[in-house]
Amino acid sequence: MAIVFHIAESYSYKSSDICTLSLMIGHRIREARKQRGYNQQWLAEQIGVSQPSVSDWESGRNDPTMDNLAMAARVLDV
Repeated sequence: MAIVFHIAESYSYKSSDICTLSLMIGHRIREARKQRGYNQQWLAEQIGVSQPSVSDWESGRNDPTMDNLAMAARVLDV
């Protein structure tokens, strides 16, 4: 499995860009989880976080750490 990150040349982001990215990450986590028939509690247990943390990621309220994002990718096989 390879995790590829695109690093933008410009480091000036608008807050709306960051919100959009947070929502996109959350949406992709939610879709991968649902396609596999798992609930938030199951994913949280697999990663070692609380269910509210997963909920916050999926809603775009908070972003997962890079370690948690990599673990979610591994667990969800994406």
